[in-house]
Amino acid sequence: MALRAPDYHIADAAWGTTYAGYRTAGAGRTSWRFGNFLFPFWTQVPNGDFGRHVQVRGWVPLDDEHTMYVVLWWKGGRSAMTQQDPAFKDGAPIGGMGRRNDFLPNTTDWLGRWRLAANAGNDWGINRAAQRDNSIYSGIESIHLQDQAVTESMGAILDHSFEHLAPSDQMITRTRRRLLLAARALRDNGTPPPGVDDVGVFRDARGGYFVSGNGGGWQDVYAAQLASASRPQPAALHASG
Repeated sequence: MALRAPDYHIADAAWGTTYAGYRTAGAGRTSWRFGNFLFPFWTQVPNGDFGRHVQVRGWVPLDDEHTMYVVLWWKGGRSAMTQQDPAFKDGAPIGGMGRRNDFLPNTTDWLGRWRLAANAGNDWGINRAAQRDNSIYSGIESIHLQDQAVTESMGAILDHSFEHLAPSDQMITRTRRRLLLAARALRDNGTPPPGVDDVGVFRDARGGYFVSGNGGGWQDVYAAQLASASRPQPAALHASG
C-alpha cells in the first residue's frame, strides 16, 4: 500500500536549490516530484509530466510591498492558454482548479498593469455558496487565486517569527539560507550569485513528476530523467503576466 505522506530530499544546486518529494508506488517503484528555486527569483513546481513539461514562475520585486508575478510555460508544444481545466476521470470539473484569471483594465499608474480583478478588496471573489455545497472547499475558483489570497492576506511585510514550519517546508528554509549566503558573498567578497557568469546552469533545472524504478540515488534518478526529457525551443515558450 502506497504511503500518503511523502519523504523529502533537499540540496543546494548550481542554479539555487532543489528538492524531491517521494513515496512508494508499488513493488520496486517510486513516485517522484521535483521542484527548484533558481536565482534570483524563479521557481519550478512539480505540477506536470517531468519529461514534457516546463514551467517557471518569476516573483520580481518592484518595491518593498509589491511583486510582479510572471509565468513561462511549455507542455508538449502547447501553451498554458490551451490547457483544459483539471477534471475527474468522468469528465466532471474539479472545483477550485480553474486556471483562468481576469484582470482589471490597464491604467497609466506605475502599478496599473496586469492587476487581478479578484483581490483583497473583494475577498478574491470568494464564493460562499460553493463552500456551503462543498463544490469548492476554499470558495475561490482558481489555484493561483487561492495562493494569492493566502499570500496577500498575511500583509505586505510578514513577521516570520510567527511561522510554524513543518518537514514539508525544508525547501523554504534551505532557499532562504541560500539567498542570504549569496547576498553576503556578493557584499563581502564580490562573488556573483549563481547563474550570473554561466546562464547554462539553468538548463539543468526541471520541475515535474514521474514514476521510476528504485535503483540509484535521488539525484541520479533526476539526472537520468532529465537526459531523456523533451526540451522546448525558445519560440515555444508562452509568457503571461
